Amino acid sequence: MIVNAHHLAIAVASRIAFEQMCQREVLIDEAMVKRTIAEALQAMTQLRIEPEYNHPDIAGAKRLDLIGRRKKKGRIALAVETKWVRSEGGARDWQSEVAEDSLRLETLRREMAQDEERLLVICGIHKTIETQLLNKGRYYDGSSFAAFPHIASWDPTIVGKARNQEKISVRGCDHGMRKLWYQLAQKFGSVLPVSYQSAYLADHRADSRETCVRAIVWRVNRSQNRSEFTIPQDWA
Repeated sequence: MIVNAHHLAIAVASRIAFEQMCQREVLIDEAMVKRTIAEALQAMTQLRIEPEYNHPDIAGAKRLDLIGRRKKKGRIALAVETKWVRSEGGARDWQSEVAEDSLRLETLRREMAQDEERLLVICGIHKTIETQLLNKGRYYDGSSFAAFPHIASWDPTIVGKARNQEKISVRGCDHGMRKLWYQLAQKFGSVLPVSYQSAYLADHRADSRETCVRAIVWRVNRSQNRSEFTIPQDWA
């Protein structure tokens, strides 16, 4: 691994918590989190870090939050997507946004080898991450189900312990997830990977309060023998 995910989670949570303790919450946004991650990566690696890089494999103005190269014009060795999860997000669907970020990382092909590092970094207030992302239920056929394990490697019974890579099935997903994947597919030319790989790497809370800052790091990989499928219309 290029990046020590545990150190990265500590660095991000601690820096944003410092801003919180200085009563500068109003200044904390996703741009600040992204900048904090970039600074940490510059200190932890020898890579050239570039922000807001145009995605080479998705048409339109889609950008990757951060990339890292070993040489000035070399292939991408590290790609990072990040989210600042906040309660002020209104009607934002954080689960859908994290799923989209995972797909953006997975889709990287033209300028990045399959075995290079793709990281998803989620930062936010602990209670909000729990209620609006990790433990938020989605409804299907009149009942609620836990959706996040269908998006990323996650098991609430072993929080804080890194997990091995897990397969996230898209084509063979639970019926309750079909609408989410269908909506996202419209941003990817109606074609999605059959599956992708997700690994829960690190999870750090700045302190024990419900309102503390928390940072979580996942790795997203392309599946071996990767294949794609066209989203069926009846998933809408």
